[in-house]
Amino acid sequence: MKYNIDLQKLADTFGFELDEVEMIIETFLQTSKKNLNDIKEAIENNDKETLSHAAHSLKGSSSTLQLTDISELAKEIELSAKNNEILDYQSKYNKLKELINTLKNG
Repeated sequence: MKYNIDLQKLADTFGFELDEVEMIIETFLQTSKKNLNDIKEAIENNDKETLSHAAHSLKGSSSTLQLTDISELAKEIELSAKNNEILDYQSKYNKLKELINTLKNG
């Protein structure tokens, strides 16, 4: 599968082979699907605790993979939910989903 990120750069950064990085990205995409689903349901149910936890999980995994745009957006959602702040969570979710989907369309 082609990805819209520099897999070789990630491989070099982590000291992995290219096929290992592809497997890591594929795992990230699979877990992100669950995280996105949890975020969507939490928004629909106004469940800020679940929203914060799901965004935190996504923030950590995306940060590890140096996916800064995803990580920063997940962090914003996490902290806003944790602090019970008013935020257009739906719009942030849509952007997060879009960013993750663009990874697959390399």
